[in-house]
Amino acid sequence: MEHWKEYLGELLGTFILVLFGCSAVAAAVVFNAFGSLLEVAIIWGIGVTVAIFATRTICPAHLNPAVSLAMALVGNFDLKKLPAFILSQFIGAFLAGAMVYFIFG
Repeated sequence: MEHWKEYLGELLGTFILVLFGCSAVAAAVVFNAFGSLLEVAIIWGIGVTVAIFATRTICPAHLNPAVSLAMALVGNFDLKKLPAFILSQFIGAFLAGAMVYFIFG
């Protein structure tokens, strides 16, 4: 657990990303809040930006298991840290999904 700050950063970043994006989708579906898909896409983009800027100093800010896997496969990321990164990202996404469900459910 020597890299716990990186794992926590990935968890937090993924949480922020999923919270922004899925909340935008939920608001669009539940409240018919947006006029087009463009607004939802812009909010997803803002979520990615906020998540990266919030966590980039403590972790690589992959925020996605596919990105972490790709970085490990091309040799730009330590393969030993991959399972913990993926688990952190899954936990962050699950917690954000649960919060979106709690808010909009």
